[in-house]
Amino acid sequence: MVAHVNRLVARLARRRPVRLVMRPGCSRPMKPRAPALRLALVGVAVALLGLPGRALASSSSGPLRIDRTGIQTLLGVACPAVSQCTAVDGNGQEVTFDPRSAAAAAPAAVDPGTVGALFGVACPTVGQCTAVDEGGGEVTFDPRRPGRATLRSVDASRLFGVACPSARQCTAVDYYGDEVTFDPRSPGSAGPVAVDAGHVLFAVACPSARRCAAVDEDGGEVTFDPRAPRAASRVVLDTGHMLFDVACPSASECVAVDTSGRVLTFDPVSPSAAVPVAVDRSGLATLACASPSRCAAVDFAGREVTFDPRSPRGARVRAIDPGFVRSIACPSASQCTAVDYSSGEVTFDPAAGGPHGRLARALIDTGNVLYDVACPSGHQCTAVDASGAAVTFNPRRRLAASPIAIDNGVPYALACPSTSQCTAVDLAGREVTFDPGAPRRRTRATIDPTTGQTGVDFGNSQVFTFLPAPSVLQVGQDRFQTVVNSFAGVIDNTLDGIACPTVDQCTAIDQSGNAVTFDPRSPGRESRFQVSGAPTLIGVACPSVRQCTAVDDNGREVTFDPRSPGSPVEVTVADAALSAIACPTASSCTAVGEDDVTTFDPRSPRGARSVRIRGAWALNAIACPSAGFCIAVDGLGAAIGGDPAIPRSWSLTRIPGADSLFGVSCSSMSQCVAVDIAGRALVGSS
Repeated sequence: MVAHVNRLVARLARRRPVRLVMRPGCSRPMKPRAPALRLALVGVAVALLGLPGRALASSSSGPLRIDRTGIQTLLGVACPAVSQCTAVDGNGQEVTFDPRSAAAAAPAAVDPGTVGALFGVACPTVGQCTAVDEGGGEVTFDPRRPGRATLRSVDASRLFGVACPSARQCTAVDYYGDEVTFDPRSPGSAGPVAVDAGHVLFAVACPSARRCAAVDEDGGEVTFDPRAPRAASRVVLDTGHMLFDVACPSASECVAVDTSGRVLTFDPVSPSAAVPVAVDRSGLATLACASPSRCAAVDFAGREVTFDPRSPRGARVRAIDPGFVRSIACPSASQCTAVDYSSGEVTFDPAAGGPHGRLARALIDTGNVLYDVACPSGHQCTAVDASGAAVTFNPRRRLAASPIAIDNGVPYALACPSTSQCTAVDLAGREVTFDPGAPRRRTRATIDPTTGQTGVDFGNSQVFTFLPAPSVLQVGQDRFQTVVNSFAGVIDNTLDGIACPTVDQCTAIDQSGNAVTFDPRSPGRESRFQVSGAPTLIGVACPSVRQCTAVDDNGREVTFDPRSPGSPVEVTVADAALSAIACPTASSCTAVGEDDVTTFDPRSPRGARSVRIRGAWALNAIACPSAGFCIAVDGLGAAIGGDPAIPRSWSLTRIPGADSLFGVSCSSMSQCVAVDIAGRALVGSS
C-alpha cells in the first residue's frame, strides 16, 4: 500500500500544469505557442489533491482549465506610492490602480506563459515592478506601461516571494528552500542557491542589498547575504508553527507572523531571542511594516490588526474584508492596501479605520472558483463553481468543457451516485439534481428552509440579507454580491456537505447541526432533523443508506441513521476543527483538519487515532477509494496519501504547479481528480 501511495503521489508531483487558452471565436482550447509556467494559488490555503496542491496531470495530460467564470485570485501587492499600487494574480496578470479610487483598474497580462500564477511582486520605484511565478520565472515591467513586460526564467521551481531593495537587485525564494538573486533589468545567468534545504520558504524581506531574511513552513528563519548566500544560517524561531510572512522595517529589526495568530520580532543578525506574542485568535496570512514602530497584519478571516512590533500585546483586531486576504502593502503609516482571493482590494488607515474615515473595497480583477468535484467513473467528472454553474469533463482528455448554469445561488457541495445523476446543495438551503450529460434538465427544491436568512436575486446572482440587514457592495456586473458587514445574522440553512449512497437517497448537512435526507428525484418529501448541537457541521459521508457520519468545527463526529436518526451522540475525535470526511466502509472513517488526519470506527469512535502531517496546512478535502488508501489535499498545494490503519504510512508530496484545491474525488485506486480555485481540474493516476 505504501508503495502504491508513493507511486500515485510521485506521478502527480512529476506533472507540470499546462494552461489551456481559448482562441477568440473558437470553442476549443489550445496550448500557447510558447511554453512557460502556469498557475497555482497557494498563499495557501487553499488546496487540493493528493495530488498535491490541487494536483494531477502530466505534461501530456495536464491540468484542465475547465471554467473561466467567477472571481480571480490576487496573490501579491506592492505600493511604491500612496497613489499607486500594483497587484498580481493567479492568471499571469497585473493590475495597477490608485488605491484611493480603484474601481476603474484594468488587468494586463504580463506572464502569459504556460504557468502564469504570479505569487509575489515588489516595486522599488513607481516605474518598475518585478513579479515572480510558480514556474521559476520573473517578469519585470513598468506598471504604467505593462505591455512591454519580459518573462525570464531564474529558477526551476515555484517562487513564492520576492524583495527588491533597489531597482538593480531582487531576491526571490522558492518551494525547495532556495534563494535566487538577480538584476531585474538583466537577469543574465542567475540561478538558485540552497539556503534552507528541505523546507518551503514562504516569504523574504531584504532591508538592504547585503541582508535578507526569509521564513519557512516549519517555524524557521534564515538570514543571508544575497550576494554570498551560501553562508546562510537557519534558526528555528517558532517550533511547531508555520511562519507565513516577514517584513523588515530596518536592517536590525524584522517581524514575522505565524498561522496561530502570533508575531515574532527579531534582529536578523541574532534572531534566536525572538518571543512569539499572540495578537489574533486566527492565523495571520500577511504582514507589512510602514516603520519600525507600526506594522499591520491580516488574518485568514479577513481581519486586520495593527501593532507596535516592539510591544504588540493588546493590539486591536477588526474586520476589513469578507474574503481571504493574501497580501498587504503599506506605503505610509496612515495607508495600507490589501488584496484578496475574490478579486478585491481594500484600502484603509491602519490607525484610524480608513483614509477617508471608512474602509474602501473595490473589485479590480475577475476570474473563477470551483468548490467541489465528483467522479462517478474514470472518464467522467463534474464540478460546481461559485457562479452557480456545473461543468462536466473527461479527466483523461484535454478537450474543452463548458460551464452550464444550474443554480442562481452558490452550489457548495456535490455528489454523483451515477454517471447520469448529480445532486448539488447550495448556500441557500436548496438542492439541484441534474443529469451531467444534459444539465439544463434539472430539478431544484428548497430542502432546508430558515427564518434567519432570505435570498434575494440580483440578475444572475444571489445576495443574502441578514438580520439586522447589512450594507451590500456589488462587485461585478450583476454577477457577484459581497456582504461587507460583520455577519451578525444567523445563516442556519447554509448546506456545507452532501453524500448520496444511492441514486434515490441523499443526505445533506447544514451550519446549524441539521441533516436533511431526501430523494433527489422527488425532493418534496425530505426529512430535516437535528443531529448535532455544533455551530457548524462541515462534512458528511454515508457508506450505506442506513449510516451517515458528519464532522464539525469542534473536532467532533456524529453517526446516525439518515432514515431514522433518533438522538445521535456526538463524540470528540480530534482536538481541533475538522474540515472533511470520507467513510469507505461502515466501520472506517477518516477525517482531516488543519494538519491532522483522524481515523476512527464510527460505531465506536472513542478509539480515534490522530496523526499530525508534518508540513501540511489547511487540509480541506479527502477521498478514500478503499479502506486501505486515502488521499487528502491542502492549501499549500500538497498531496497527502496513506493507509488510515497505518499511522506512519502517511506521506506528503508537494506538486510543482499545484493550486489551492477545494475538492477531490477518486474513481478508483489508480485515478484521482481535484478541482481548484482557478477553475482547473487536475488528474493524477498511478
